[in-house]
Amino acid sequence: MSKELIIKKLLDVSESIEMVLSRSSKINVAEDFSASVEGGELFDAILMRLQMIGEVLKKVAKTNPEILQSHPEIEWNKVIGLRDVISHDYMFVDEGVIFSICKDKMPKLKEAVIRIITELEKELNNK
Repeated sequence: MSKELIIKKLLDVSESIEMVLSRSSKINVAEDFSASVEGGELFDAILMRLQMIGEVLKKVAKTNPEILQSHPEIEWNKVIGLRDVISHDYMFVDEGVIFSICKDKMPKLKEAVIRIITELEKELNNK
C-alpha cells in the first residue's frame, strides 16, 4: 500500500477515533450502554467504528508492518483482534471492556495514529 493511501486511511482512522471519543463521552459507566435505547445505539455505533479502525489497521499491518511496529507503545494486535471479536462474536462483546477501551485506550491510539501520519507526511515531503 502506498504511503499516500496509508495516510488517507489513517486519517479515516483518526476521524473514527474522534467519533468513538465523542459518542463515549455520553457514557459514564459501562452499564449506561444497556440502560436505555440511546445507550444501546451508542454501543452499536461505537462498535462499528472500532471494527472499521481494526480493519484498516489490519490492512496496514499486512502490507506495511514496519509502520505499526515502529510504535510499540500500542498493542496493535489487540486493536486488530478487537475487530475480529466484534465481527465474529458480536453478541458476546463485553460492555465493560468497550467502556474501558473508549476511556483508556482511544486517546493513546489517537496520539499514535497522528504521530504516524506526521512521520509519513515528512517522509513524502523529503523525497
